[in-house]
Amino acid sequence: MPSPLRCRKIWPDLVDSDDSDVENEIDVDKLPPLEVGPNENRLQHTYCLWFSRKGTQRAATDYSKSLHVVGRCASVQQWWSLYSHLIRPTALKPYRELSLFKQGIKPMWEDPANSKGGQWVIRLRKNKIERAWENVCMAMLGEQFLVGDEICGIVLQTKYPVSCS
Repeated sequence: MPSPLRCRKIWPDLVDSDDSDVENEIDVDKLPPLEVGPNENRLQHTYCLWFSRKGTQRAATDYSKSLHVVGRCASVQQWWSLYSHLIRPTALKPYRELSLFKQGIKPMWEDPANSKGGQWVIRLRKNKIERAWENVCMAMLGEQFLVGDEICGIVLQTKYPVSCS
């Protein structure tokens, strides 16, 4: 997992640049298992946090190349360490995505674990997004949905607001 300092260095480039070719330097499948300390609260699954830009030419041609691993967590303490270094959802530019998925499952329909799945779509006003995102992340990490392994991950998408003229 990249150190929090590394996340802070990479994050502004990913968020602010629309035409930057920031390469995903991390191959999640090749990372060793995360260690969980004796005083940490282990999660049932290890999770990966992903970032992507949907409006780029690169995303239009190959969505998998627009995915960037921000970090991963296997304990509650690791999650909060990662989460506390993130830019808040309301500060994301339009057409950005944050995805929190079980490790081994990429946030894309082409992943075999997602191929027969569906999605729930919840639209919120911007002033409700941060608390809702945090609550849904915590519910997923804490296995509060009570549906077994049916939920692979969650995605937060930002879009341009629709004006009512």
